[in-house]
Amino acid sequence: MENAKKKVRTLLIPNVFWNLFWIGMVFIVQRIGFDDFGTLNSFPSISKWKVNDWANAFTGYGNELQQPFLFPFWFLRDLIILNIVIWPLFWLLRRMPRVCMVIALLILMFNPPIHIVGTNALAMFMIGGIIPSVDFQLENIRHIPYCVLLPLWFVVGFSPRCSVTSKLYVQLRC
Repeated sequence: MENAKKKVRTLLIPNVFWNLFWIGMVFIVQRIGFDDFGTLNSFPSISKWKVNDWANAFTGYGNELQQPFLFPFWFLRDLIILNIVIWPLFWLLRRMPRVCMVIALLILMFNPPIHIVGTNALAMFMIGGIIPSVDFQLENIRHIPYCVLLPLWFVVGFSPRCSVTSKLYVQLRC
């Protein structure tokens, strides 16, 4: 319960506050007429918003960008959702850390459509939950046989999302 209170204070309240602040600023700009924020069909005037428009502004669900109104705070939305499902997710991570690590890496590599949270947020959250439970030290990567690392390196290297990861691996291995 203490953790839930902390998450409300550190995630939910800032998300609501900053979204309301930014919506208020855009509303003022629309009312003054300095900008044509309200002329596009995909972005109606804030004064004409319905309940679902307000819900979309805070969650990002229902709009084509899948981002909250204050899109730099997409990670707050994802963290709120991930903290809601933290108990069953961590139960799974503690029971099968290696399987979950493979799943997290596959999520990062192939970027499947996950409509509830961002794929990067889910994968990094899973990895962040696995690493403390596994005794992993970076120097252990040197003891992995080449017959395992070479196919992995090719898969990662040819994945368009992980070209940075493959370059990092080459630096770590050398």
